[in-house]
This record gives sequence, C-alpha cells and structure tokens, in this order.
Amino acid sequence: MMSSEPISPLARLLAAADAWALATGKPRSTLSSRATGSGKTIALPNPTLATLEKFARFLSDGGNWPEGRVPQVAVDFAHVVGISADEAAVSAGNESGLSAREAAA
Repeated sequence: MMSSEPISPLARLLAAADAWALATGKPRSTLSSRATGSGKTIALPNPTLATLEKFARFLSDGGNWPEGRVPQVAVDFAHVVGISADEAAVSAGNESGLSAREAAA
C-alpha cells in the first residue's frame, strides 16, 4: 500500500517555479520579482496565502509562459491555492518577457 501524503502548497510552488525557470531560461529569483516584486520571496520557508496567490496568478497566466502554454504543474498549483484562470483571460503569449505589472509600469 502506497502512502499518499499531501503535497504542500510550497512544494507545488517550487515545482511550478522550476518548470517556469526551465521553460524561460530565467532563475527562480526573476519569477519571484515578477510575481511579487521581490526576488527573495520565493526563498521564504513559510509564505503567506497572499504570497502563494500572487505566484499562482502569475504562473497560471499563459502570458508568462513561452508560447502561452501553462504546464499542468502550474495549473495544479494554482488550483490548490484557490486560483482558477479563466480560459478567456489567459493570454496567448508574452513576447516581451514582462509580467502584466511590469508592462503596465
């Protein structure tokens, strides 16, 4: 009988962050800066729900992924945090490499 321990939201965040880093060729600190405004946030051992939600919104937005394709690991993380991306709201891609916040600035 296999043990099915729940995966923590932080572990899910780190898995999604690794997928983003691999897909974009950018470090986790860049993801952290774009999602929360601080490159150190991703290294916090006990992120708040508000912080997890910021990462979930960023990672579930196709505009923040190459070719607009959000991987399942990011979708699953967002779902666990309570964020659901509206399919109509997911952008088709982000050629500039800027987050929505950076583009608006």
